[in-house]
Amino acid sequence: MKKIISFENLQGIVLGQEGLSLASVIAQQKKFGRNEIVEDFAQPWWAILIETLKDPMVALLAVAGSMFLFLDNYSEAITLYVAILPLLAMNLYLHHRTQASTRVLKAQINRSVWVWREGRKIEIDSLDLVPGDRVLLKTGDYLAADGFFESTDKLLVDESILTGESLPLKKDFLHQGPPANLLTPVSVPSEALGFAGTRVVRGDGVLRVLAIGPKTEYGTILQTLSDVPQQKTALQIDIARLVKTLTFAGFVCCLLLAAVRLYQGKGWLDAILSAAILAVAAMPEEFPIVFSFFLGVGVYRLAKENALVRRAVTVENIGQVECICTDKTGTITLGELQVVNVKNASGISKDLLLEGALMASEEFPTDPVDIAISRFANSVSSLTKLCSFPFTELRKKESAIYQRASGEVVCAVKGAPEIIFDLCAMPEEERKHWKQVVLDWSGNGEKVLAFAQRALGGKENTQTEPSSGFTFGGLLGFSDPLRPEVRGAMEYCRQHGIKVIMLTGDHPQTAAAIATQAGMVENTPRVLSMEETDLYKTKEDIQSRIFEIAQYNVIARCNPLQKVWIVEALKTQGKVVAVTGDGVNDVPALQRADIGIAMGKRGARAAREVSAIILADDNFATIVKAIREGKQLLKNLNVSFEYLLFMQIPLVLGAAIIPLVGYPLLFLPVHLVWMELILHPTSLLAFQLPVAGDGNKSTLGDFFNRKKLFLISFDGLLILLIMIASFRFGIGEEKGAGHARANALVILCLASVVFVLRKTFLGTKASAWIFILTLFSTVILVQIPWLSQQLSLQPLDFFDWVRAFTLVFVAALASEFISRRANTSSAG
Repeated sequence: MKKIISFENLQGIVLGQEGLSLASVIAQQKKFGRNEIVEDFAQPWWAILIETLKDPMVALLAVAGSMFLFLDNYSEAITLYVAILPLLAMNLYLHHRTQASTRVLKAQINRSVWVWREGRKIEIDSLDLVPGDRVLLKTGDYLAADGFFESTDKLLVDESILTGESLPLKKDFLHQGPPANLLTPVSVPSEALGFAGTRVVRGDGVLRVLAIGPKTEYGTILQTLSDVPQQKTALQIDIARLVKTLTFAGFVCCLLLAAVRLYQGKGWLDAILSAAILAVAAMPEEFPIVFSFFLGVGVYRLAKENALVRRAVTVENIGQVECICTDKTGTITLGELQVVNVKNASGISKDLLLEGALMASEEFPTDPVDIAISRFANSVSSLTKLCSFPFTELRKKESAIYQRASGEVVCAVKGAPEIIFDLCAMPEEERKHWKQVVLDWSGNGEKVLAFAQRALGGKENTQTEPSSGFTFGGLLGFSDPLRPEVRGAMEYCRQHGIKVIMLTGDHPQTAAAIATQAGMVENTPRVLSMEETDLYKTKEDIQSRIFEIAQYNVIARCNPLQKVWIVEALKTQGKVVAVTGDGVNDVPALQRADIGIAMGKRGARAAREVSAIILADDNFATIVKAIREGKQLLKNLNVSFEYLLFMQIPLVLGAAIIPLVGYPLLFLPVHLVWMELILHPTSLLAFQLPVAGDGNKSTLGDFFNRKKLFLISFDGLLILLIMIASFRFGIGEEKGAGHARANALVILCLASVVFVLRKTFLGTKASAWIFILTLFSTVILVQIPWLSQQLSLQPLDFFDWVRAFTLVFVAALASEFISRRANTSSAG
């Protein structure tokens, strides 16, 4: 593969072996600046704080707290003010995390490098590198800039951090050197190029720097992270809209009630008290509090499943995932090359094949192929290596001469099958057979190496590599194995309509083989190679063809920017997109996704920093567990919001309608405190149901739609009518307002416990305890004379309780009947 490279940054300097002169360094520094990968876009904490305070949800909590403070309800005011603090802290933390991710990525570049300057080898800060510098590289070094290799010695570079390639790449020097006209871009073999952020796995080399800072491939990735806004989720937006609507409606009702009470001649004090009680009842502060609490519970539950959540609102999104864009290496696969196939030739035992493979490998291996061989083959202490001939891109083979304990001297060679075949004398039919094996294994995504050996006679030179006369030994197939749990996770995604797309920089054939093994689709996966077409070169190309792209299962040879563009395009289609990955090449896509999911064990620190979820066990199946938990969270949250609206209707309208028609106040401030003590724990704890089966897909539409709102309104209005009727009946019995209020409040409390019973069947300890405590406290507070007197109530007789239970039970049956009819109608 080749890349179009410009050498214009070398214009005007002398490219000698002695390196740059001091004058050239100064000139280049003035022209290109420092090798700063990306600028810091840090905002002061106070600026972030001001932005956070503009959040409508934070403002509503502040206003609600101020109202309670004005009414001398200090405990409620303090609770609301304290509830603001986590929101402020979270926003500050998220901005800090984004900035920290940039610092982490920058830190992965070597801070010091060795270069040739003015004929001397010196160590400098990597920030002082300039185009034209000659950088000396050795095993373990990270490249600090982009450039081309002027010399290499067994150089092997791991570029997976940028490209997603599962195997390190052999590097060669640029044979033809820079073009005569440095201003004209030319095509350069990729094996002659080095990129910032990649790591030398083996060997040595000299890199001539072409690009520094943000102009490097690494810098381009980092630039995409700068100033990324933290978007609100759809549910956050809908909750804020709902809270605004309810607050405005409550404010209007308060003014209307105060005016009516004055018109009725009740006086200013009664009018203000009536309006204040209605304002407190109507203030929907529970919704953002419940939302935040449920997210916290979701974070805890996901952590128990080894999914560590870094941004709480992710718990909402994970249950609505419609598309997972996943990396291959280290995510679907183990990220570790292994020997998966061995086929020895006739007359050559498997032990002899592995013996030769081991000898033709490094003694202390750093190459992944040699590491895999050393793990698979047993070391033989009776063998003595006499000399070796290393692998190069030109030779495509590696050989060694060794001596067995018997004194026999043997030359073993391993390498590309086509090279090894030419070293051996084989009948044509046999050659065709082995070529077909190579094709079959390669079609399964395996890297295939061939082996041969030759016994050396006593007169032969044991320091010279033979070029013929070898006996073919067989083949070894290597692959990065599939994670064992992946197939089950893929099957879940297929069954629940979750589209999985593999975005990888790897070879199309290799990626397709892994996709088939993983069971991404039931039949043959559709594969798109980005390097084989010019249709998807720009962001606009991908945006305009995203529907076509989304039909593919595998998108191979996909660079980091293309990953980002695909993710953004999928989001514009209204899809909730999750992205999994473990390398720096995945960082921009992880950042842009609705849910970025990083591998905790193998993942680069930068990938973990920008991700919303970290898989502590690197287990792809954990994503499915997280999705199931997210779906259940949405169901639980829907039920809790349904409960709040259901209770809000009789509470608010009852506080408004009864005084409007001229009756005494239905609720006094102490009654509202009582109701709050029921509403808060019930909405927060009663509906925390565990995952039970896969269930149907939960979306925002399950709650914020007309059918659901109609059913909630029907239930709430039914209880309101029963409550008003009970209040009027109590007044009519001439037992006083206390008796009437007790009738109405008992109806409201019973409606709460029946709702909990209907929705949970008391399947959790929390729901059972809330059911019992609410029922028990209601009876105690109403029936014990001293307590009921403190609450301005009167105890009820047996008939009152029977009537209340009967009416609420009938209302529940009517609600269940209407709900089932509505669901049947929708299904039809």
